[in-house]
Amino acid sequence: MMACRKRAVDCKCRVVQDKWCLKYFFIQHDGRPECLICNVEIPEFKEYHLARHFNTRHSNTVYAYMNDSDRRKHADGLRRSQAAQRNAQIRQNTAQRAATLAGYVVAYKIAQKNKPYSEGEFTKHCMTAVTNFVRLENINLLESVGLSQATVTTRVDDIASDLSAQLKQRIEKFKCFSLAMDISADRSDFAQLLIYIRGVDDDFTITEELASLHSLQGTITGEMIYNKFSEGLQNLNAPISKLCNITTDFVPNMIGNISGFSRIFRNQHPNHDVVFFHCIIHQDALFKAVMDISHVTRVIIQLISMIRSQGAPLPQFQDFLMAVDADYCQLLYHSEGRWASCGYMFERVWNIKEEIQDFLKIRTEQWADFKMYVDRDWHTEFAFYTDVLEHYNKLNRKLQGRKHFIDETWGFLRSFKAKLVLLYNSLDASDLTHFTRLLSMEPVSPAKMLAFSDILKKLHAEYETRFQDFYHMQMSLDTFSMPFNVDPETVPAELQLEIIEMQCSNHLKQLFLNTSKEDFYKALPKAEFPKITAHAQKIMAMFASSYLTEHTASTIKLRKNSMTHRLTDEQLFSLLKVTSSQLAPGLTELMLSQFQNVECTSPAPATAEPPNEQ
Repeated sequence: MMACRKRAVDCKCRVVQDKWCLKYFFIQHDGRPECLICNVEIPEFKEYHLARHFNTRHSNTVYAYMNDSDRRKHADGLRRSQAAQRNAQIRQNTAQRAATLAGYVVAYKIAQKNKPYSEGEFTKHCMTAVTNFVRLENINLLESVGLSQATVTTRVDDIASDLSAQLKQRIEKFKCFSLAMDISADRSDFAQLLIYIRGVDDDFTITEELASLHSLQGTITGEMIYNKFSEGLQNLNAPISKLCNITTDFVPNMIGNISGFSRIFRNQHPNHDVVFFHCIIHQDALFKAVMDISHVTRVIIQLISMIRSQGAPLPQFQDFLMAVDADYCQLLYHSEGRWASCGYMFERVWNIKEEIQDFLKIRTEQWADFKMYVDRDWHTEFAFYTDVLEHYNKLNRKLQGRKHFIDETWGFLRSFKAKLVLLYNSLDASDLTHFTRLLSMEPVSPAKMLAFSDILKKLHAEYETRFQDFYHMQMSLDTFSMPFNVDPETVPAELQLEIIEMQCSNHLKQLFLNTSKEDFYKALPKAEFPKITAHAQKIMAMFASSYLTEHTASTIKLRKNSMTHRLTDEQLFSLLKVTSSQLAPGLTELMLSQFQNVECTSPAPATAEPPNEQ
């Protein structure tokens, strides 16, 4: 079969010859012949086409009657004029691109710091004011940076779209992923379903990002949640076959056995093995309700409300604390929606309890309402609950943060369970070593010690009841976190042979001891241990809590309220996406995409005017 013959123009390295510039006023620009007179480009490097263009367009102009010397002079002048126009256009485009990129950067910073979009104009005014005192180059360029509220809104939307596109690209590479779901209401009482995704790719790179945000209207049902969940997965092109875990909060429309989301999911996907977890943080807050501390909390809240109420008491109280050189000069409010705030409130009041008592005695009109504050039995219980809540807050701080592995989080909770056993056994033995505040209240009556011990035992029993779903995965978690310590016969059957081979490798043992679990599994030969690798990827992809959704919910309450109700769901999602994302947006690419259409339709340099005839 004959080879396809190429055209001569494709085979030869043609260029515009110098004589063509004198005869037809053509130069070479961007690989094509271009007329210096009218700036028209000719597709082919053939003298015939150049001559036809000149004779058709310019045969009746003064250029056709010039001698060689005049042609050379005018050709050089046209060439310099055209180069100057192009350089000016390049400088203008460069300045416009720099201004646009600066606008994207400022919009990104505003969204990242969760500031109102209207602060873009304020930022611009501040930068302009600085230039009045500091000499800066290209000051005029600063005025062209678009930072109006509408512009910032549009650019934040563009950045969020770029981050969502990056997330979709990563989802395509996920080996498995999990979801964390939570329903929260903003200050306008609109319910929002937040869905976070956590996935692991073949290289054990972990990605945690906000996947979708959905408004829920009317009565929230499990079916409504399931429909929004399916819509979110479809928009992300996330295959449900790779879904390994769903973590939800502890509410009936999520976990109901009849019409809850989890039941509907299992009915729709009966053959898909997805592990459902109830958020550890939520369960932690719920079984704290076993301790009835309302009689202590009521007095503390009443005391703080009186001192911090508007009027004279607060500044007088602060002045009093400063005068006596107290450790703190302010009290903390308690919010029932924040599971850690009660412990911090108790701790702050305990640390300045003597100063509070002295201040109340000075203000005799308030002291009569707080005689309970110096009651020894009440103070003993206050000391006990402050000690217990301090242990809780240490646990809660460990549970916060991103990219925790579920085995580590479960280890924190198991540790706390063991501490509960130690604490109530210590109380049974009248040992107050681990209760520093209660120790200061000695002697404590045996009846009180017994009552405190019973409270901790009830707490321990509640712990055993609420975390059954984690107990069921104990062996899988141990296999992931301690592969060299587990008994091969007790691990899942599909992992037994690879576990034996791994445990017999001294090299892998040394690697496991000297590196983190994440680095160990990254270095593990995938061809030799494919099932253990897949098991590790599944465990690493699991959400142990909905901490991220809880953190994002606070941003919703801050930004979408009765004063900012015009913020649409799409704009709210864009803001939350930029605020919470750990991906880096392609700001330069976003800027360039704005100029692509402009450059395609930009007008050519102005046509050269023929010289005046002498």
